[in-house]
Amino acid sequence: MSSLRFVVTFAAGAGCTPSSPEARLADLPAATLIGSSGGVGIDYDTHVDCFQLASQVTGTVDNHPMVVNRGGWRSTPTHDVCDGISFNFSTPLEANPVTAIELADGESTWHVEVEGLAPSSWTIATPPTVTEGSDVTVHFAPDVPSVAIKFIYLEPNAVGIVPFAAAPTGDTVHIDAGYWSSYNEPAHGSTMQATIAVKLGPLPSLRCEGPERCDFVTNTPDPAHPVTIMIP
Repeated sequence: MSSLRFVVTFAAGAGCTPSSPEARLADLPAATLIGSSGGVGIDYDTHVDCFQLASQVTGTVDNHPMVVNRGGWRSTPTHDVCDGISFNFSTPLEANPVTAIELADGESTWHVEVEGLAPSSWTIATPPTVTEGSDVTVHFAPDVPSVAIKFIYLEPNAVGIVPFAAAPTGDTVHIDAGYWSSYNEPAHGSTMQATIAVKLGPLPSLRCEGPERCDFVTNTPDPAHPVTIMIP
């Protein structure tokens, strides 16, 4: 859940792969910095063109270098696709209340400070057991204005068992009746061991200088909370 990859998949016509114009930060139209606890990406107006980020652009998170995926047109056997621009964190985020991100190209510098991006900033409380076909309520702390649970993930500890993921109403999500048992995976009356994790956002951007907007979410810490699933 922590990985971050941005790929825009609009197709070019048949023939040679289009050239990707090189862009520095100021060249990217309507740029928004979007990110999670695994990395950040630059969302921009690809109707203008599909840009490749200039080699001069570098990025750091809490003064550590990030791995840059520069984007641009890429050829596939069937069509050409526009790969997005992203920066992956090479190491887990430090346990800082505020994460500092900086992108620079020698001409422009973007400064971003995000509160609570490090998973260690959060704790969650989950029930010890959940039942297929019932509601599940998860609480998180601290209580930060505007931050809410975006998704709840319930993942059985077994190969081939489909995880459950859904956007909650408030802090509660409903597990569909027969979500697992209707496929004859677990037997009725049995239990499965699983984990619960959540995605939180939008996180407060204490500073967003450079892009037009900053939009961040984060995942709660690994290892996820253990829980027992009951199959009625």
